Amino acid sequence: AHSLSTEAFNGLQGRAMKALEERVCVQFLEPNGEKKLKPANLRIITARDLKEENISLISMDDFPLGAEVEAHSLSVAELNGARGSVVRHVREKERVEVNFGEPHGKKALKPANLTLLELHAAG
Repeated sequence: AHSLSTEAFNGLQGRAMKALEERVCVQFLEPNGEKKLKPANLRIITARDLKEENISLISMDDFPLGAEVEAHSLSVAELNGARGSVVRHVREKERVEVNFGEPHGKKALKPANLTLLELHAAG
């Protein structure tokens, strides 16, 4: 959020939940909660741009089945930059399973370590 009259909200990162008539409903971490803001006061960012304290805003549901993703910020350096497609959500572990193809195969990664590239029809 930026250019808001309530200075405390400028610079906060949140999750856009739904579009309303002339506002966007944005969920911020507590204690800020949900706010309805003008689109002109918002900037779209990627997971890589999130501050560490806001990583919990990313959900596995942000990565639909069939979506093309890129891995980043992993301790296994060879996977950083690898691209693959989402094959399932491992809800009990809060991970997204991605098929990177050979030589990496399928890996279950935290949503915070993925960037959404493109959506493809799951089939």
